[in-house]
Amino acid sequence: MAIIGFNFTSIDGFKNLDQKVVSGGLEVNHSISFANVVKIPLSMNNTQSDVLRVEFEFSIKYQEVGTITLKGDALYTDTPEILEESMKAFQADKKLPEMVDLTIRKFVYNKCLMQSMNLSDLLNLPAPIPLPKFEKKKAE
Repeated sequence: MAIIGFNFTSIDGFKNLDQKVVSGGLEVNHSISFANVVKIPLSMNNTQSDVLRVEFEFSIKYQEVGTITLKGDALYTDTPEILEESMKAFQADKKLPEMVDLTIRKFVYNKCLMQSMNLSDLLNLPAPIPLPKFEKKKAE
């Protein structure tokens, strides 16, 4: 249904100064993993309901040149049945139901990419996603 909270708990960036410059392009790999899912009570406007706190790790690896790792948690709300189903699925095989997984993964990916853009700039690493290329217009 919806993400109602988001929090970074750890931000780490590393650039290997001993690594030689990579010629011909640098492979950049992203990954998101969910470390833990717990159901917690949340009180709002004198009502209490349960939400899922999904702990995540987002990492970007620049071959041997560097890494960016972001950890945190997202609060997800939905119907009690879907929350219960999600808890059971994660406890059984460390996976969330597809729609829940996609909702959380998309939100976390967007938030982490924005932060990673800044970190890659500070570390003088390539942007984690391709940026638009501007070229001079050709004369007609």
